[in-house]
Amino acid sequence: MKNFSIDTRSLKKGDYFVAIKGVTFNGHNFIDEAIRKGASGVIIDKQHENVSVPSHIKKIITPNTGEFLAEKAASIIKKRKIKLVGVTGSVGKTSTKTAIKTLISPFYKVSESIGNFNTLLGISLSILNSVETDPDIFVTEIGTYGRGNIQRICNFFPPDYAVVTNVYP
Repeated sequence: MKNFSIDTRSLKKGDYFVAIKGVTFNGHNFIDEAIRKGASGVIIDKQHENVSVPSHIKKIITPNTGEFLAEKAASIIKKRKIKLVGVTGSVGKTSTKTAIKTLISPFYKVSESIGNFNTLLGISLSILNSVETDPDIFVTEIGTYGRGNIQRICNFFPPDYAVVTNVYP
């Protein structure tokens, strides 16, 4: 499986570059750099479909690159019937996620989200780039950055088990 990268600084040869439009940057401005660094494909938003890409580079056009990644990651979880453990709260998510993985690893094949990747984008990248071959369980943090964020993440990745740590306003 190819890896997906949203940052040309960490992109490795053969990765797919996913152009994400953020608040302060637009990944579509880095497509040429990604190609120079060896991206084997680019995933771009529909409004940028006229971006020129060499014919040997796969070009995927989608209405929303972030949701494209989430849908692709969700399909992997569903297809492989991987159980999801979601950890949320104001503090202690990373430690709790690591503790859960440590405790259940002797009994199940377990993968976990990378570091504290706990947004829809981060969870999607973690699944796409780090899910071991057919794990039984994937443990992830679910960030609490604003009203509706947890629900949006759970729409793509509904947890089979949920853990709530401390919660502050």
